[in-house]
Amino acid sequence: MFNSSFLDIVISMIFLYLLLALVVTGINEFFFTFRRQRAKHLKRALKLLFYDDEWKEIFPKLIESSFIKVLQRKEHEFPAYIPSENFAKALLSIMGEGKIDFRSIKDRITKTEGKGEFSTLIDYLMQSGVDNIEKLQNELQKIFDQSMDRVAGWYKRNAKLWSFYVAAFLAIGFNIDSMQIARDMFKNKEKAKINADAAQDYLADTANVEKKVIIIKSDSTERMTLNPEAGMNTEVYIDIDTSNTISSETNVAVDTMLVSTDSTVADSEQIITKEPEEIIKDIKIVVAEIDKMDVPMGWIKGNYPEYNKSETIHIFILDWLAKLFGLLITAFAVSLGAPFWFDLLGKVSPLRKKDK
Repeated sequence: MFNSSFLDIVISMIFLYLLLALVVTGINEFFFTFRRQRAKHLKRALKLLFYDDEWKEIFPKLIESSFIKVLQRKEHEFPAYIPSENFAKALLSIMGEGKIDFRSIKDRITKTEGKGEFSTLIDYLMQSGVDNIEKLQNELQKIFDQSMDRVAGWYKRNAKLWSFYVAAFLAIGFNIDSMQIARDMFKNKEKAKINADAAQDYLADTANVEKKVIIIKSDSTERMTLNPEAGMNTEVYIDIDTSNTISSETNVAVDTMLVSTDSTVADSEQIITKEPEEIIKDIKIVVAEIDKMDVPMGWIKGNYPEYNKSETIHIFILDWLAKLFGLLITAFAVSLGAPFWFDLLGKVSPLRKKDK
């Protein structure tokens, strides 16, 4: 363990990136909730599961099935998540014309002439040893899971790209220049020390964790690993100590903005969609913590290069290139996500001995 001004700056920058990443997570969460992107992607994926006329006839019945409609949060609103079991039972009910009975389904498939892709698949499964309703349901659940894996991959790629766009917008729109902020804390070592202390206080709030899994739920694409010694897929319970510098209200906001990086459009048990008002409240709380760091932000005089007649135009251009580079560093760093920065903070923080 050692103490240094450089380490204070490093920890402060990591903490800043963590808070900014949480803001990006909140904005993503608001967008996906307000636009109901998950529900739209899920519905489209089910519609394109097969491409023939038979599936076009089955699909409307599928989405109107009681096994699907029971998952709706509001009337006439397609669910954002469907467990594979509900999907399989809905199809079995359609094939059995209201009854989930293996013999009825088999007779119908056998008598069907000009089978479509779906009926052909079911017929193949029955000829391959699927001889009861439980096995057939399991096979349908596998088909659904495989389809959702592909959708989840597309969804995550788009979410990561969207996160970078949001991070770039925040960095440029609010002039969050990593190089300028680092220089400011290098000049003001007391400020760096205070921010590093705040970061360690935050870590102390999350130190009391249990091995028992309690899922942090929300409508986004990331989950924070709140145990620095655990892996990226660990889920924890947080015992909030309101006596620490970071307020308990902040921890609640931070905790509820973190979700699983493995969450897919089918994870109904892992995700609970929050109302937009709640998301905005969480974002405001985190922004307030960023404001407490007192780092140079915003397009105000002194925070950006100004042309000085005593300097050459080349120096002015170089100053702006440095400014753009600092903004890009911020955008890239923040787009890495809150889990990355929290884990890094947990690894770096023990190197610093906090003053009593």
